[in-house]
Parts: sequence; structure tokens; C-alpha cells
Amino acid sequence: MGYDFVARTINGFTLKSPLSRARTIKVKKSSYANFLNQPPSNSASSEKLYSGKSRRDHPAAILFDMDGLLIDSERMAQEATFVTARVIGHPISEAVALRMIGLGSDALGRMLIAEFGEQFPFDEYQRVWNEQYQARVNKGVPVKSGVVDALAAVRAAGLRSAVATSTSTHFARHKLEKAGLLVHFDVVVGRDAVVHGKPAPDLYLHAAGRLGFAAAHCWAFEDSLPGLTAAVASGARAHWVPDLAHIQEHELPSGVETIESLHTICEWLSIESKR
Repeated sequence: MGYDFVARTINGFTLKSPLSRARTIKVKKSSYANFLNQPPSNSASSEKLYSGKSRRDHPAAILFDMDGLLIDSERMAQEATFVTARVIGHPISEAVALRMIGLGSDALGRMLIAEFGEQFPFDEYQRVWNEQYQARVNKGVPVKSGVVDALAAVRAAGLRSAVATSTSTHFARHKLEKAGLLVHFDVVVGRDAVVHGKPAPDLYLHAAGRLGFAAAHCWAFEDSLPGLTAAVASGARAHWVPDLAHIQEHELPSGVETIESLHTICEWLSIESKR
């Protein structure tokens, strides 16, 4: 099938999204600017916060982000960011740190250089940050509320699932194993597996393909704006589970549904959640 495409520039990366799909991207270039203080309000521009219990037709498969969605690791990442900033002598504000959530190393480098100038020592930042973050991960990785029940529900429904993350594949598998979650997934796809990271759709397209399905037939779950942008651009039905990054309503890509937690998957698949 042929498509007409509309281009959107997000954090310096130009995406092309098919106009013939129901969900086109409506994210402004400045859309990372207000993550911090305002939770989204509900309006007609996106689907309302899900609160009822009703079974839904099953997708072909389910695609998950990892950090901040499955595991409570974004707080560790933020701590590592602030320590690293002090070590390298380049202070990073909380607002800027929240804008970093969900970005792979390439997009992160572009963002930090745009924010602080070409003199920003990104290679040094990455080296120190990796040391700080890995030390925290090695002490243990907390699992987010509702995740174990949700993954059990996915398996009980006979659905396949994948992780599509901005973390490298090897380190992603390490974190999932530390959290006791690796066994639940058929496929783990990290940033190194594709040409372009989030907010480009490559990770979701590749993860769905590895499962044997088109992304358009899958559900996707995310906690960050770059991830939601990637999921929508892939054609997947995208859901936002808020974590640290508060995305304003007008910044959400069109068609994204907001849910309180992954417990909702149990309800949609008609599997009783233990909560």
C-alpha cells in the first residue's frame, strides 16, 4: 500500500509518518520543554485516562519500553546524571535532566550539545554517567507496581511480548535479569539493534518484526515523550503510563491513551490483577 507522508522534526530528528494512518504525530520541536510541573489535563485532543474495566480485543503482540515503565530505574538515572554533572563541572538542571528521559545516546548527545554548546564534553559525560549508573543498577533494580501481574496476564492470554529500549541490548538484558523479568519476554531489542533510536520508530518496528508481526497490530506502552513518539510513528496503538516525566496534554502525540499503571493490561485481557 502506498502512503503520503508528513514530516515532523522532534529534538533535531525528522520523522515521516503516514497520513493514511489514524494517528499522526503532533509534537512540536519544543515539546520536551515542560516535563516537570504539570500533569496532563484530559481534553478531546487525546484519549482520556482509562479508569473502567472492560475486556478488549487482543493485539497480535505487546511491546514495552523498559526504564521507568517495567523497572523503577529512571530515578537511578537521574541521580547518576546529577553526580556526573558535578564531576565534569557542567551543572544540569532538573528540568533538563527530565528532558533527557527516553533518549538514546545519539539523540542525548545532540540534545546536550544544543543545550550547552559544542564545548560540552559529551564523551566524558557518557563515561562517568555509565560508571555511576551501572554501580546503582548492580545494587538492585526495583520492579514497577503492576508489572509482574501484567506480564503474567500477557503470557496467560497466549500473547508474545518484546522490550524496545534505548538501552543497549546487552545491558537491557542485564537489568531485566537483575529485576527477575527477563524470562517474561520473547525478544529484547536495544538501541544498538537499529540505525535510529527514539523518537524514530525503528526500535518498535524492529521489535514487532522480531515477533513476527507488524507494529500496527501491536499495543505499545511507554513512559516518555520520545518513546511515545516512536511508538505512534511505528503505527502501534500507544499507551502512556506516567512516571517521572509529566507530559502536557498538548504535547502528547495524537491517539495516545493515558493509563494509570500496567495493571490495566490485566483488565483488558480479562485476567484478574492481584494488585
